[in-house]
Amino acid sequence: MRVLSVIRPIFFLGRAVNNGTSSFDNNTETINAAAEAKKTVLEDEIQSLHRLLGIKEVIKLPTHVLSVVSYRNEAGKEMLVLNGGESSGIKVGDIAVDENKFVVGTIREVGQDFSKVSVASNEGEVYEVEFVPLHAKALARGVGGGAFTIELIPADFTLRKGDFLTLFGTERDMFFLSEITGEDSNGGAALKVARAVRMSEPEHLHEVLVLSLGASK
Repeated sequence: MRVLSVIRPIFFLGRAVNNGTSSFDNNTETINAAAEAKKTVLEDEIQSLHRLLGIKEVIKLPTHVLSVVSYRNEAGKEMLVLNGGESSGIKVGDIAVDENKFVVGTIREVGQDFSKVSVASNEGEVYEVEFVPLHAKALARGVGGGAFTIELIPADFTLRKGDFLTLFGTERDMFFLSEITGEDSNGGAALKVARAVRMSEPEHLHEVLVLSLGASK
């Protein structure tokens, strides 16, 4: 579909020549610009795909590279629809990440040839996480709008704005979930609570890497 969108301006350009229309000269610059823009998009997608395949080669988890069919935001709930499902080995609970190893979300629905990703920051999504580089464990809870609350942080842990949180249990692969933006005053005396924002941009993705954290190759 994206390839067709690139060559369509070229088709119309040829038709204009055949018809001898006077609009040819006026439209040439616009057509060329559109074709160049589409070419750039395709090049970016190819580079993104190469990076995902590179990640697939080095991590020790079962993985699948899938294309994003659509992005949806319904009443604040963000979702991606992917072009692979049960027939590709995708399961509910698998994790989708992007080319930067940023966590996109969790597979919450699977059909024969499609699956749906609930974006990590959606309200109700919860992840066990670990601070980088200090390795303290915590719980990240999605609150919507690309944000998280980080709970169960030890009271003696020093929170720093800009620290990263990775999925707990991914060892050296380090899949990044969010970045700390500040401390929340509602944590109480025994435990701290922090605020964080997601690192992925699901609305701009063309492909994702889906992995199963509960298994190894």
